[in-house]
Parts: sequence; C-alpha cells; structure tokens
Amino acid sequence: MVVEELPQVGNDAAELDLAALEVSIANDVALLLDLLLDVAQEKVNVHLDQHVKQEFRHPSAPSLDRVPTAVVLLRMYRACYSRSQMSDLLCVVFDCNALSLGRVLDRTTENDEDAEIAQTSLISDVLALCTSHLSVSIGNRLLFLLAAAPGDRDPKQSPVVFDSSVDLFCDLQEKVWAAISSALEHSACNGNPTSSVSTSYAPAVSIAACQIARYKRENTCQSGRILLVNSSESYGVEMGKLMNLFFAIQKLDILIDVVSLIPGPPTLQQACDITGGNYVFIDEIGTILVDLMMYMFPDADQRSNFNKPELQEVDYSAVCHCHGENVQIGWVCTCCLAVQCQFTPICSVCKSVYKLKVAPPRKLVRPKKRKALDPIGA
Repeated sequence: MVVEELPQVGNDAAELDLAALEVSIANDVALLLDLLLDVAQEKVNVHLDQHVKQEFRHPSAPSLDRVPTAVVLLRMYRACYSRSQMSDLLCVVFDCNALSLGRVLDRTTENDEDAEIAQTSLISDVLALCTSHLSVSIGNRLLFLLAAAPGDRDPKQSPVVFDSSVDLFCDLQEKVWAAISSALEHSACNGNPTSSVSTSYAPAVSIAACQIARYKRENTCQSGRILLVNSSESYGVEMGKLMNLFFAIQKLDILIDVVSLIPGPPTLQQACDITGGNYVFIDEIGTILVDLMMYMFPDADQRSNFNKPELQEVDYSAVCHCHGENVQIGWVCTCCLAVQCQFTPICSVCKSVYKLKVAPPRKLVRPKKRKALDPIGA
C-alpha cells in the first residue's frame, strides 16, 4: 500500500487565500447592497456635507450617489446609536386640520393630482421616520397622536391612534393611514370654516408628556421627545394652555421638535427654544424626509454627531387672542392670562367678568350764601 504524502501548505499561502476570500466576499456584499439600494425608490437626492461623508462612510461602502439619502442617514444614526444602550420614546403629533393642510397643498402644488401626491408623500415620509425609529433598537417605543381643529374630534375619543407597547400585532402603516384618512375626511366634511382655522394641540401634547414621564419613571436610563408636524397658523384659545405645557415639559427634561409646513408660528418656535428642540420649516413637501432623518431622527444624546438646523430669531412677543396679532402693550386677564389688544369688560376666553373699581359719585357742593355787610356807620 502506497501512501502519498499530501503537500503541506505554508502559513503565508493560507493567509493569502483567506485574505483573497475576504476581499471577494466584501465585493459580493457591496454589489448585492448596490443592487438592493437600486431597487429601492429614491425619493430625494440631497448632497450631504463633505465632513459627514468622510466621518461615516466606510472605504468599502458603495457610492453615496447611488444610495437614498434616508438609508444613508439611517446607517449613520445606527453607527452612533450602537455606542449607547438607551431606549427612546418618540411621540408624533400629526396635524389633521383639513382646512390648514389644504391651504398648504394649494400653495405648494398646481392641481388636485399634485396635491394628492404631496399629501401621500407627506404621510409616507412621517411613517418612514416612525418605522426607522422602531428599527434602530428593540427597546424603542412609538406613540402616534392626532391633533385637529376644536370640535372636529369627539372629546371622549383619545387622540392616540398607535402605541407600540399595546398594538403589538397591528400594522403601523395600515392603522395610522386609516386614522389620518378618517380624521382628515371628518374634518373636511364637518369642520366649520370660521372655527377650523386653528388646531387644538393641548390634549395630544399633554397625553404625550404624561406618557413620557411615566415611561421615564418606570424605566431607568430612558429618554423621550415629542415631534409636532404642524400645518396651522393659529391655535385659538389654547395659547395659555400651550405655554403652561411647554414650561412643564421643560421641567420634565423632554424635547419638543417641530416640523412646520408654514413659515414661523411664534408659539411653536418658543416651544422648541424653551425645551431645547429643533424647529424646521419645510418649504417643499418632497424634501421633508431628509429633514426628518437629519434633524428629528436622532435623540438628544446623539444630535451632536449631526448638523443642526439654522438658528432663527425667536419672536417672544405676545399674541392677542381676539385677532391673533402681535402686541407690545395689551390687557391681560387675571384668571386665564389671555392677552387682548383692546379692553373688554368680559374675557372672551374664560368669560370672566372683570370687577371694575368705579369712582364714588361726587357730592354736589352748594356755595354758601354770603351775609350782606352792614353799611358803614349804620
């Protein structure tokens, strides 16, 4: 029996073959990733800053020009988030005021077909942010709430439409889409054009703040934040309630972020400035996904790794409840702290009757009759 001696392979050759195999696998993975990213629908093409590319791009990664911006930002945030074990509760408050949203769509689109496409894109991009938030960590929670005009929603109905801790077996996309569509349809059919200009944020924001406070109390090393997707210019008689909420949320160490589809609501700018959140004005609805992923997706601990929105001067001037205009000098109700530009004996917000101090009536003083002087020598 002849036993042939097998040739011995040197260590150098084995290491060379292993290195070549690793390079081949890396190339195959890169090609597969390129193929998957090409299949995905690219919504926007936004040029990322050069320092962001150099900091987060791996040498073997595919070209950033072929990668959707949202996917790139998701990778960047996952790279940052992997260093931290904290979980985050994101509360999204979506403005379902049909009148205000319709005005925004009329301003940014030319016809009804483009308006429908823009509305679909808006809701899809907000849901993409929610899905990405849940996919980053298994400990993350999501709370989706709706805000509408006063009287458009049943007061007994909760503004919460999705809670990831309760709706474990529900489809996020399907449930939120159905709730938003139903709320917009109800607001368009039953809303009053005179009273539907404003949006009621106080119920949704207060519930979100309470949920985050309980979440942080029951779980250590947790964080929470509130995101408002706003399309309204006025907030009716809730300005006093909102300001009280914002200061209470600041004490609870909760961030409020605002994505506004209209330029400059001063009340929401004040909310972001008070709580330390980000305020972003969206001029084109088609680019909202990039702003959501860049400024609203990271939590408070990871935002130092991303660019910050341009700082805007916050207008802290008071706004009167009667006309919604900025005033420098006005009248303040002692009960509800409502600001009014003109004096009224009854508060238009809380219907309090002011006690006016009336001056006492003046007594009529009759002049005394002078006595006639006697003539001299009489």
